[in-house]
Amino acid sequence: MKNRDLLTFICSCTFILSAFCTTSSATAAETPIPCISITDSSGAQQSTYAPGDSLIYTVTFPLEQQSLLLFTASVRFPDNNVDRTKLYVSLSEQEKSVCWTGTVPDDAAGRAEVVVTSLILPGKFVIARKDFEVSRSGDDRDNPSFICSACHGDNYRGWKETRHYPAVGCELCHGSGQNHITAPSSDTISIPTGDICNTCHSGNDGTVIEASNGFINAQQQRNELEDTAHGSVADCCTCHNPHYSPSNNKASAIKLTCRQCHPQKDVYLNMQSLDCEDCHMAPAVSKGDSSGSGLYKKGDTPSHLFRIKTEAAADTFLTPDGTAASKDIHGPFLTVDRACLHCHNGFDAGLQTFDSVQQTSTIVH
Repeated sequence: MKNRDLLTFICSCTFILSAFCTTSSATAAETPIPCISITDSSGAQQSTYAPGDSLIYTVTFPLEQQSLLLFTASVRFPDNNVDRTKLYVSLSEQEKSVCWTGTVPDDAAGRAEVVVTSLILPGKFVIARKDFEVSRSGDDRDNPSFICSACHGDNYRGWKETRHYPAVGCELCHGSGQNHITAPSSDTISIPTGDICNTCHSGNDGTVIEASNGFINAQQQRNELEDTAHGSVADCCTCHNPHYSPSNNKASAIKLTCRQCHPQKDVYLNMQSLDCEDCHMAPAVSKGDSSGSGLYKKGDTPSHLFRIKTEAAADTFLTPDGTAASKDIHGPFLTVDRACLHCHNGFDAGLQTFDSVQQTSTIVH
């Protein structure tokens, strides 16, 4: 929005509000100074960011009452013409935070600045600034995969948001890129299948889904998938684009959704807003940050078992000694406590007993 348009809009709002506000301009409270924070895509604050990094900008206003808030926010990078401006108009109570995302330009280097100009009607304009540093040196330049970003910038930026960064680089999966640089073609680079994922995502030879402390052990996606009906028709790369993080960029990371293969599956019981994986990829795997106890145990990683054995008892999810996932003639399975009670715990959702979710689980589809 141009400055003239912004001024016209603010004047119009001021005129309208004047009919309802009895506070004079002489006694009107000034807009409180907002707090600006800058983090990477995972929410962590860094002292320096690199070209290509995805950033989250957050502006927080400590408001004491319902207010009409207007502000512009510009991000100005050195040595380029990037200047992203947003206008917000919102009624707010107490504390109001507004977030937006952006990407550090590939040619940026030096000190960048976020400038926020805000106004609470009736009141006065307040300007707040926040600097941050953009560096083209350091880990990015030293990482062998950096050269790939010259042609594959989107994949490179997506990779930096995954847990593969920085150790699991391009050549580890695609092989040497020496010939590919001089003759860019799919014939001069290796196009891996899901088999390459098994190098890390298998805790053993793939024959046993290992477990401990009431959960499936981490890094066993191969073991889980290959022991299910999906394993005979799909591998990791069927559903996943390994260049992107499912938690940070799900739209790019998931190539094939459940609905694309199972369009006939209808959902009932007011559960239509859930994603398939909320139940069929329940958090039954733990890397060490689990929560809950008893029937309400919740891991920190989704499983790849998919099938929910609704008639199974809660203590049959793992083998009696707790060292592996149980199997029947169809392979491993989730029990309804693992699939349902991580949400139906009395806090996130009601219907929180094993018997109640077991009785209703068969009519969800």
